[in-house]
Amino acid sequence: MVFVGLNALFLLCSILEPFIPGFSAKVYAQMNIKRTEREEKLFEFIEDHPERILELIKSGHKIGTPNPIFRE
Repeated sequence: MVFVGLNALFLLCSILEPFIPGFSAKVYAQMNIKRTEREEKLFEFIEDHPERILELIKSGHKIGTPNPIFRE
C-alpha cells in the first residue's frame, strides 16, 4: 500500500508543480527523486496507459528524510 501511495504522491506533485512549485520541489527532495526528462513528459507516458502510474517509482526505491512541508 505504501508503494501505491508514493506513486500517487509523485503524480500529485507533477500535477501541482505549475501552481505550487515549492511544494513539489520539497516533496521530490524528500522522496529522493531527481527530476529528469521523463518527469517533463510524465503525462504523455501515462496518457494511454493508466497502469503506468504504478511504474513511476520503482519497487525498492529509498526515500529521504521526511520533514514538514508546510508551516502552521
